[in-house]
Amino acid sequence: MSTLAAARADNFYFPPEWDPKKGSMNKQQGQHPLRERAKKIDQGILVIRFEMPFNVWCDGCGHLIGKGVRFNAEKQEIGKYHSTKIWSFTMTAPCCQQRIEVQTDPKNAQYNVVSGGKQKAESYSAADAEVMELMDQHDKEKLDDPLSKLEHHTDVMIKKKAQNERLVDLKDDSSAKYKNDYAMNKLLRKNLRGVKKDDKQRDQRRIALGLHDAIKLLPESPGDAQAASFVHFGDSRAFTKNWQKKRKSIAASSIFSHAAVAAARKKEAPLPGNLVLRDSEYVSEHDAFMNMEGVYIVATGHLQAVLTPVNEVQVSLEQQDLDLHTTDYRKAIRAAASSVESVQPTKHNFSDPSSLQKVCDFTLDLKAVVAANSSGSLGPPADPPQVSELDSAGSRWLGRLRNQGSRDKPMQPQDLILNGSLSSRNCGIQLQINATTSHNEVYEAKAVNYTFMVTALAFVQVLLLLRQMESTTTQATASKVSLLMLGQQAVIDAYLCLLHLTTGFVAEPLFNAFATASFFEFVNFAIFEMQYLLSIWRARRGPALDTWHTQRELAILYVRFYGALLAGSCRWS
Repeated sequence: MSTLAAARADNFYFPPEWDPKKGSMNKQQGQHPLRERAKKIDQGILVIRFEMPFNVWCDGCGHLIGKGVRFNAEKQEIGKYHSTKIWSFTMTAPCCQQRIEVQTDPKNAQYNVVSGGKQKAESYSAADAEVMELMDQHDKEKLDDPLSKLEHHTDVMIKKKAQNERLVDLKDDSSAKYKNDYAMNKLLRKNLRGVKKDDKQRDQRRIALGLHDAIKLLPESPGDAQAASFVHFGDSRAFTKNWQKKRKSIAASSIFSHAAVAAARKKEAPLPGNLVLRDSEYVSEHDAFMNMEGVYIVATGHLQAVLTPVNEVQVSLEQQDLDLHTTDYRKAIRAAASSVESVQPTKHNFSDPSSLQKVCDFTLDLKAVVAANSSGSLGPPADPPQVSELDSAGSRWLGRLRNQGSRDKPMQPQDLILNGSLSSRNCGIQLQINATTSHNEVYEAKAVNYTFMVTALAFVQVLLLLRQMESTTTQATASKVSLLMLGQQAVIDAYLCLLHLTTGFVAEPLFNAFATASFFEFVNFAIFEMQYLLSIWRARRGPALDTWHTQRELAILYVRFYGALLAGSCRWS
């Protein structure tokens, strides 16, 4: 760079025509020292470089102006907040030449976008950012208050004076403790050598035991030694003798299970199942559910089982149990004692029969006979399955008894009559049972056939409705159709849809069948009949002149239809 160019760049160049008597160079040339930046200085406006303090959305084109973008902004004083000046910065957006004005806010110590754009909302909470908030809003407001700030400063000074004494004591203690650094280092190294020695001994013991390197032995404790002393493994010779005896008994026994062998010898079929005791024909919360484990004896036609209630059935102890201290009495005492809590003990009157209860044990004894069939005879059921089939088919055999016959003639299911008793000896309960077979599959088959018929009728109804809609395409023919009758038909189909859907929810095995029928009924009334209803309403009303009036009448029509549907449903329920 030449000397002249360097002088001009540094504003130290003075031309030959410059006269010092006329003042400075700017005054002689009639210009402001800031040149183009001060072209509006007479209006109080100065052009400066302004950096956007936050992200701003441009109102002109929706462009995002990022934080830190710099502009040639016009700076102007527009007011004061107390003694602090309020400045306005006006700039032109580079995307669409939109004028954006940003003002200072001394009260809140921030900038505000006044016009031409809007600040992008980027607020966050401490919970969302997963950080710890140092001060809550209440503490921040207290710091903004001068009196609260002064009071806080006073409290801090009081705490500082109170803690200074403690800090001095800690410092003196630390200095006294580590004054003799040689002795402290010697003691520390001695303790470390002892720890290393113990670790080395435990590693040698681990290697002697043959344990893996990843297993670390812990130091021994008196509690571990005491617990190990209570463990008794017995005599190794007795263990070997018992093991050899067990092996001989296994080798001498049959490969089949004892239950299968016993069932094969006695002609018994294992029959697990469930039993429900209900006070009426409807399900209630007082039903008693029991698990059944029993056998069917072919020779006598008897079913004998032991019942285990899901929820224990309990009755009050009798005076005889209290006097003789029977087994039921001891069980009730143990049950009552186990229910006593350590924090708030429950008070039991162990001499009062009403406060002690015993658990009932139930047994079932039934006589199974085949009901009168086509031959008009009563007799014992057919033979059970073969012995090899007892485990897989024995539990289903009693409910699937069939007539004896050849392979060419299929066997038909027979009804059973069960007569017997359900009793509990320790509780003195005796119930007589008389039960017959219930064929639910027959009712299910009929229900499925019914749903097929309803589905077919709904499909035929849709076809006929489409045929009628094609024949009433003109306004004259459509106006002759009864709007009331069509609405009643739509309401009836809606009721049928709800009825089949509710039935499907109640009878879960038949849900698919009833849901299909309900779907066709829904399509019938919600799509075709409502569309036809609107077509007839438009034909009766004529061309629409007032849109608002037309929408009002259409809303009234919908309200009447669904109101009638809802009112009928409420009355029916």
